[in-house]
Amino acid sequence: MSKKEKTKTEGNHIVAIVIYIIAYLAMIYFAQFVLNGAIRGKMMAQYANSPELATKTAMLSAGAGTMSQIQTLLSA
Repeated sequence: MSKKEKTKTEGNHIVAIVIYIIAYLAMIYFAQFVLNGAIRGKMMAQYANSPELATKTAMLSAGAGTMSQIQTLLSA
């Protein structure tokens, strides 16, 4: 393996790490939106006095991947 080849592979590793970090941060950012949506749905339902509305709002704002989080928030 020549010296030039080695540097190119190291460069690719750095790019991969940077992309991974950006994706991880984006995931955390999105999770905040999901949780905010679920909490907002719960609050709306308390004012509207119907648990059905809370579940629907939370599900719409969060998507299907976080059902357990939503159920935890709604049961609290």
